[in-house]
Amino acid sequence: MKPKFLLIAILLLSLKSFSQNYIPMNLDTSCYWVYDWMVTNGLQDCHGESIVFVEKDTIVNNLKYAKLKSYNSSEIQCLNNFFNKGPGIGSVFYVRDDSINKKILYIDYSWTEKLMFDFNYLVGDSIPFCKSDINDINEAIIDSMSYNILNGINRKIFYGNKKGYLGSINNFRIIEGVGGSSGFPLICYQFSTLKCYSKGGQILYGDTSQPCLKKPAIAVSTKDVFKNNFTLTYSNNSFQIDNPNNEKLKIVLLDLMGNKIISETTNSIYYQSKIANSISTGIYFLQVGNEKGRVVKKIGVE
Repeated sequence: MKPKFLLIAILLLSLKSFSQNYIPMNLDTSCYWVYDWMVTNGLQDCHGESIVFVEKDTIVNNLKYAKLKSYNSSEIQCLNNFFNKGPGIGSVFYVRDDSINKKILYIDYSWTEKLMFDFNYLVGDSIPFCKSDINDINEAIIDSMSYNILNGINRKIFYGNKKGYLGSINNFRIIEGVGGSSGFPLICYQFSTLKCYSKGGQILYGDTSQPCLKKPAIAVSTKDVFKNNFTLTYSNNSFQIDNPNNEKLKIVLLDLMGNKIISETTNSIYYQSKIANSISTGIYFLQVGNEKGRVVKKIGVE
């Protein structure tokens, strides 16, 4: 074969490898992601393990979404015993995979569908989902792409970076059919590291020798209800409380040093509030309860 024709053949094979069929998420209740997280403010370090799992399918505007919940599967540990909190439910997400257009979409807190990630992105494109808010000037940029075989499947991988909290650089990977290297849907969250992803009882990402590869018992739960009979959910800088017994509840937002940022009370059956834009981005603890008991959530204000 002449060199010219050999070069053409190599190029054709290369194009074929980069145009393989899209691998959809196909989210179902067997899916879960396990990731480690750590936050620091320069004086205090906190860390833990969290899990995101698919609870069930939900119909919104005649479209099917997977309802995802996050769960702190280990005790939150901080230096000097500053804060220690056992397992508990975290945020709720609604996500769907548009396999025809190769896009992952989600519903924000205003029940508007938005783009999470487009697998048609090219090198140099930015990812709007990774911006903390409209005032965030730091773009998450895709700087390269490749195909790698993960657990026997050749998957398209996007590599990128974003300037994060306190000027740190967050390097991330977004993997076709898996999610991000920070977990899912935290595809480019700078404080998390994905340990494993499981679907249908098979490990699609991660080291099969790791103990994280066990589906958490909480994944069979259908409702996040605490002993004092109220439900707390948080997403996209907003939180809501379902309080069917009209209990008087105190709501406190603490920073990592334990300083009180917000303090208010409610006895409404349904209470919803958005954290003010004047509050700095970072990690906080949202505490809700009364003399009967309380629940504390680790949240990210963006």
